[in-house]
Amino acid sequence: MVTFRPKDGNHTIINVTMTYDPQGMMESVADALGLLSRRVEGDLQRFKNFIQQRTTETGAWRGEIAGEQNLKDKNNEYDSSGKSGLEGSH
Repeated sequence: MVTFRPKDGNHTIINVTMTYDPQGMMESVADALGLLSRRVEGDLQRFKNFIQQRTTETGAWRGEIAGEQNLKDKNNEYDSSGKSGLEGSH
């Protein structure tokens, strides 16, 4: 689950909660050693660094999320999957 909470006018706090069930002996051992958690935490930290280093928006989905329902953006160009419903380029 991912939650977003405004921190101030220019910042957002994002919380990520993940659950998983290790599949097989290797994943169970890796989980017991904390390797899976460290990998996920590292991936999230790299993603955070990537986002914070950007100086412009990516041009991706600009819709609104209200509760658990995804709403289309103002131009109705994107659906709840985050993929453009438009053909070709603008």
